[in-house]
Amino acid sequence: MEPDKIIYWIIQEQRSFSDLNWLTISEELYLQTLRFPKRREEWLAGRWLAKNLLVMVSDTLSDTPLNEISIEKKSDGSPFAVWKGNILPGSISISHRSGFIAAAWTPCSEFRIGIDLELVEPKAISFIEDYFTRNEKETVLNQEPEKQACVSSLIWSAKEAVMKAMHTGLSIDTRQVEFGFFPVDHNITWQSLCVIHFPEKSNNADLYWQRQGEIIISLAVLSQKEQLERLPKIKIKQIT
Repeated sequence: MEPDKIIYWIIQEQRSFSDLNWLTISEELYLQTLRFPKRREEWLAGRWLAKNLLVMVSDTLSDTPLNEISIEKKSDGSPFAVWKGNILPGSISISHRSGFIAAAWTPCSEFRIGIDLELVEPKAISFIEDYFTRNEKETVLNQEPEKQACVSSLIWSAKEAVMKAMHTGLSIDTRQVEFGFFPVDHNITWQSLCVIHFPEKSNNADLYWQRQGEIIISLAVLSQKEQLERLPKIKIKQIT
């Protein structure tokens, strides 16, 4: 396995910060624009975790002080890392939900990734009708009642992960991304979810997920179709 075909990821409980000397100047300026304490804490926790992930797994950034790495965002909201004035190759993604923070990064330039956390909880039928395709709605409603919350939460998390990897977020109709029928297994190992279709016809989308307690973790990987044959199998490695 070539090391640059690995996707690294990490999940931790959200923490608070009193010392902010690990921020860059541009990050400090952006933090000042965040008015609400909850948003500030989530943003800080996500940046801190993403930077630590990069330092732990990137040969280039090994032992680099966190205040020399900046996690910036493009006009579409997608994050990228900057070190010594240069954009770090690869793809990075951050998510937060219900007191947990996750970050993922790959050095592979052929990949665009998106990670998402979702709490397992029931979804209102009106929500499902607005954001799920007809087939996805049937998939949810055909489940036993005790499994519907998990299945609907998984579908929603998977959609968000793919849209993060696409760098569109919720700016597109979520029904443009559709997933096929799948069994729900509560193992904590990664399982794949079939992507029936999504808007980028020239690209391929892979979706992996797992459940840890009451949290669904979804990881989307986008790559160009012509690259599939020469790319080895994706390896996903958790950092603890």
